[in-house]
Amino acid sequence: MRLRFVYSKRGRICFLPHVETPPLFCRAFRRSGHIVSLTEGLSPHPRISLGPALPVGVPGLREPAEIWLEECDTDGLESRVSAVLPEGVTILSCRCVEGEPSLSKVCHAARYEVYFRDPEVFGRVSGMIRDGWEPLRECLDLNLNDGFFAVVSGSPGQVGPGAMVRDLVAEGIVSSWADLFIVRTGVGRWDSGKLVPLTPEEGARR
Repeated sequence: MRLRFVYSKRGRICFLPHVETPPLFCRAFRRSGHIVSLTEGLSPHPRISLGPALPVGVPGLREPAEIWLEECDTDGLESRVSAVLPEGVTILSCRCVEGEPSLSKVCHAARYEVYFRDPEVFGRVSGMIRDGWEPLRECLDLNLNDGFFAVVSGSPGQVGPGAMVRDLVAEGIVSSWADLFIVRTGVGRWDSGKLVPLTPEEGARR
């Protein structure tokens, strides 16, 4: 069965590279009593797929993923698997999505919130935004808030906050990632001018 789940990734575990996340989940599912399906071929490996790559150090509040299991009872699965995951990683919801569109076909946009450690720097960036600067290519939405701005990227698999930070460094606004804090609040589809975060149930409607 193909199980789609949504998880959060917060705290120090955010510094775990994206490529190390699949082994983390595979170990957790095995420890909680599940058998993870393997790919075919000469070098079989666990079948698991994540949403758009999450940059190192960026928390994700609602991240989508899929894993193939030999069999599974979804009742209470979130708590069983979360109990053996490292601190900071929690499975929020899950559902069998066998026969439905793949994860890559339902992740069209991602929303980020960007906070600056120095209020004066945020003031300068706010002025740039009012003058027409867009922090990301394929920017679908951009809003200034009290102390941070929120931006929605239309190509989360290709366009992420790394490019934005490079632009800010090039402009002399910040010196590095250490001068700001970025969190991804959701991944999903862009509909009627807003991001609809992907959930197992939402994927079924697409």
